[in-house]
Amino acid sequence: MQPINVTAPPSGGLSNGMLHIIQGLEQLGFDVLTNLDIDNVQGAVTLFPAYSVVKPFRFRQSNDISLGPLFVDVTNCPPSDWGMVTEAMAVRPTVVFNMSDNCTLNDYPPHWIVFSANQSKHAQCGGRQFPFSLGVSADLLAAIDKNSLSQRPRNGKILRNFRPSWNQNARDMLDLALVPQLSKFFDVDRSWGSTRDIYVDNISSASAVLAYGGQFVFDFFEPSIDDNSTGQELNQTPRKTKYLNFNHFRGPVEILRWDGYRFYEACAFGCAPLQLDFEKYGFCLPNPPIAWKEYIPIDLEEVSFLPARLATEVRNNPDYFATIGSAARQWLLNNASPPSLAKFILTTIINERVPLFG
Repeated sequence: MQPINVTAPPSGGLSNGMLHIIQGLEQLGFDVLTNLDIDNVQGAVTLFPAYSVVKPFRFRQSNDISLGPLFVDVTNCPPSDWGMVTEAMAVRPTVVFNMSDNCTLNDYPPHWIVFSANQSKHAQCGGRQFPFSLGVSADLLAAIDKNSLSQRPRNGKILRNFRPSWNQNARDMLDLALVPQLSKFFDVDRSWGSTRDIYVDNISSASAVLAYGGQFVFDFFEPSIDDNSTGQELNQTPRKTKYLNFNHFRGPVEILRWDGYRFYEACAFGCAPLQLDFEKYGFCLPNPPIAWKEYIPIDLEEVSFLPARLATEVRNNPDYFATIGSAARQWLLNNASPPSLAKFILTTIINERVPLFG
């Protein structure tokens, strides 16, 4: 069988999410080649970057990646550098991956197949895009299993698990509307571990984790027709935003940039993750977790009632957080672990009739 080849435009490099896919392909028995410098390939965002513990054994560097399908990771480079995708697509099966914070703002030619993070049912640009889970690395899962970190006794705390970040105003708003109310019922740990060991200790001992993210985008449309148009014409759909090139934007406000590694890390450690409601806010994953079973949903219209509800649930069932955390971890293993990510991608490609192997 021909290997799967992985590359990125010269201005980019492989993202954490792409490395998780590579690990999954390895675990499924695929050889993976890249023309990039493997010694400099490691994630910089996740707790345990891909290949920080496990030495790659089927992922190899090669100067010739001309045979077999090509996966192109455009996460870390601007659209102006995507010309290589068009060139490659003319001669071989090519699949594009984009996991940048702003990947939902990009349009793609209709014949491209693109796996993209942060997808929303309520705010969509053009192209054939498939929602994608960022997931976690095999190394993180191996470290958790080796040290039984998902089985540690829990301290009842809720960990506010965020690094400082721009354009995450959903977190900022909930710092005002949710966290103070939670603090009336629970010990909310706002510390960010100064070292990896401290961070691991914090998250593996916490009962629940604030693992949400998101950027509010408002409904600002520019009519594409003249001022003499009727009201019906002005309200025609799909509509395009004035500054952001959405083909469809439900509005009046939507939440983008909602997906992040914090959510998957919480699941991996067996913590009960608090996340904005997937269904209500249109968040797309191949198989999203089930509210109140595999995560605790946050409804911004009802956010003031959530802390008291959680306090009642925990009072009635001391294992409430642990039960959700265990289900969240199983959801991740089934849907966002490296092999499950790789299987989803390969199945989707086959269903789209892309001739991966000759």
